[in-house]
Formats: sequence, C-alpha cells, structure tokens
Amino acid sequence: MLRYVLGISLMVLVACQNNEKDPHLEDAFKVHQMALKVRDSVEMELKAIPLDSLTGEQQQMVKQLEEAVHQWEDQLVEVPGFEHAEGHDHNHDHDHDHAKEELMENLPPLEILKLQEALAQEVQGLLQQARQLAGSLPTSP
Repeated sequence: MLRYVLGISLMVLVACQNNEKDPHLEDAFKVHQMALKVRDSVEMELKAIPLDSLTGEQQQMVKQLEEAVHQWEDQLVEVPGFEHAEGHDHNHDHDHDHAKEELMENLPPLEILKLQEALAQEVQGLLQQARQLAGSLPTSP
C-alpha cells in the first residue's frame, strides 16, 4: 500500500512539473499577443485611408500593404501550449497547419521566442509603412 501511495504521489509530482510553462514560451506568447495587436493597428490604419480619393498608384500601394499583412498572417505560428489561451482571439479565420504546429513543438523554447520576435518586428515594420503611407496622402478639406 505504501508503494502505491508513493507511486501515485510521484506521478502527481511529475505531472505538476510538466505543467509549468517555460519562461521563454511565456515571453514568446506575450510577444505573439503584442504582434497581433500591432497587426490590428495596421489594419485600422489601412481601413482609415479613403481609397476613392487616391490615385491609382496610391491605391496600389495600399493593396500591396494589405497583401503584405495577409502574407504575414500566413507566416504566423502559435506558441506551443498557448494555442487556446485566454485572450488569444485572432479575430480572423485561420487554417491550422499541422506541419507548422509539429515544427513549433519540436523547436527549443528560445528559438520559438526568437521566431515570435522576428514576426513582431516584421509586423511593426508594416505598421510604420502604413503610417507613412497615410501621412503622405493628401487630406480631405
């Protein structure tokens, strides 16, 4: 009976230790959430641009930025263990790429953090481009 209790206790202890999140993964999730907010800001900037008052070239620039945001979203990957975390709503339809999910689960946590930071930096650049574009357009009287 003592062995049974010790065995169960050991299994519970191991299970509890496995549920602890790696600090790099926690940081990666924070970066991921921030990147999603920046993406939302890019979309708001682009939607605020009155397309009907733009030249054809300016409209093309807006469409290129919209396509860049779409491509960025296609590159977006979840942080393993945080796929269904509270407050994690992309507000977009996404197909889940199981190959990407497997790849992410096999990456070391530090590499996952670096990947999320690179994605965040890329979307931050898109926000800067959207703001520059909006700022360069003539304002309506």
